[in-house]
Amino acid sequence: MKSPPIQFLLLTAACGFLLLPGLDRPVMGREQELRVVLTAREMADGGNWLVPRYQDQVRLKKPPLMYWLVASAFALAEKTSSVCVARLPGVLAGWLLILATYYGGALLVGRRRAFLGAIVAATSAMFLRHARLAETDITLVLFVSLAVFCGYRAYVHRRPALWWLLTGLFAGFGFLTKGPAALAIPVLTLVAFPAFVPSCRSRKLWARVPLALLVFLLVATPWYVLLMLRDTTQGATQAAISSEIQNTFVESAHGNPIYYYFIILPKNMLPWGLLLPFAVWLGWVRARRHRGMKFLLCWFAVAFVALSLTRSKQEHYALLLLPQSALLTGWWLGSRFAKRPSWVRPWASKYLPVAVAVLMVAGLVAFLFVPQKIARPRELVTHFAKTAKPYIEKAPRVHVTGLRANQMEFYIGDKAQQVTNAAAAWASAQPGECLVISGDPRRPVQSDSIPVAPALDLKIDSFECRLYVKE
Repeated sequence: MKSPPIQFLLLTAACGFLLLPGLDRPVMGREQELRVVLTAREMADGGNWLVPRYQDQVRLKKPPLMYWLVASAFALAEKTSSVCVARLPGVLAGWLLILATYYGGALLVGRRRAFLGAIVAATSAMFLRHARLAETDITLVLFVSLAVFCGYRAYVHRRPALWWLLTGLFAGFGFLTKGPAALAIPVLTLVAFPAFVPSCRSRKLWARVPLALLVFLLVATPWYVLLMLRDTTQGATQAAISSEIQNTFVESAHGNPIYYYFIILPKNMLPWGLLLPFAVWLGWVRARRHRGMKFLLCWFAVAFVALSLTRSKQEHYALLLLPQSALLTGWWLGSRFAKRPSWVRPWASKYLPVAVAVLMVAGLVAFLFVPQKIARPRELVTHFAKTAKPYIEKAPRVHVTGLRANQMEFYIGDKAQQVTNAAAAWASAQPGECLVISGDPRRPVQSDSIPVAPALDLKIDSFECRLYVKE
């Protein structure tokens, strides 16, 4: 398997096989995903593309690139209620990330080991989970990886101007996806690498860095400048930037111990996570004679330390370590097979791909066709929305309140209107309008003042959804 086109086709087929079937099967219930999708739907339905809005509130806490991508998918498909359409930009970013891991990794560890690394990345638990969701993380990792790979190419290329330009371009797109991490990790990696490789300390190599910085600013800052120039959003923009810095570095609701990623990363890399410590050790041993491995370890260490030192630590942030971890594991696997007896290598080359393919098919069939009982509140909401469809279709407006209001808003459609007070919403509702209340005994929504019995009442475990229709 020495031909890059064949490897490109194999990786593309693997991504399509792993990501596309049953794309609408995971229920859209994560807050991170619903924020992106509902904001994008508001844009696609005629909203303001410059000023994102989420549940009738201006949302400037995160940059808008992922909103724009999902909104563009909605606009092209002319369908703003499709789960598959909402998730297609994330799937595309996941496919491009696997290709970037292969082609960029080939510069660092060689084509064969990079291919193994791309397979490791594509079959890791955290990739399979997040690349099938309409969230920002996979897209962020894609642009960070491209910026880092282009920065390394600028170091080793005789004419680095184009590669510095691309470094700034991809860092800018990453910043527009999720903010400072897209700039911090590439910059820290590219600054730390020359400390280990004296040949990269030449002033000529750094002469084009201002070009990368200029391109980054041209891509990343215009949206913020336009918001700052608007009287209605100037204060909100400053508050959003301050809040994001505060949550990342000072105090956060997602604070975890400094050793958090020592535990989370191997777990999220399953089934390959157990090999990662051995892969890092082998990379460290071989790095003395291998410039690409030095860069890969530098990138891994910078990202790992940066994530560990920030105040806010969440499980999905470990995705920023996926390409490096996968390439290190691919290097280790390639080295292990290279040292096997001669009769083992042909056997592994012949039967290992077949075994992997069989496992992939078995897992996909189980996921798609094994019946799954409704057992979680987020799944109850989708069942409720389908059952309530005859009532909702006739209603000019649907008022939604409760624990899963944003999820209900997506599955009901553009008729949904978020409210905070059920009694006030019922009092102001016009004849024919509906009120949907979702809650559980721990955080009940007051519905005693609703003078009629619910037209629909569904309950599972302690979670309940009720539909009232005003005559």
